Amino acid sequence: MILLDIFFLILATGGLFLFAYGLNTNSSLSVFFGSLFVLAPIAWLTLGVAFLPLTPVLALVIIYVLQRRKLLEPIKV
Repeated sequence: MILLDIFFLILATGGLFLFAYGLNTNSSLSVFFGSLFVLAPIAWLTLGVAFLPLTPVLALVIIYVLQRRKLLEPIKV
């Protein structure tokens, strides 16, 4: 159990770094994976395994909010 907690801590820390990198480089994919790596351990430890599939939806909501607040530019096609 301790190894699982250490793995989740490493995953969340890497997710924070990836999220910050995505905001600095204006990369929505990095922000998505960074927020996903942070939200997955939180959902696993607090809500349980049943709510784990909702983490990608929450990560997409985070990207949508960041784009609406002009902190992250949408990709122009």
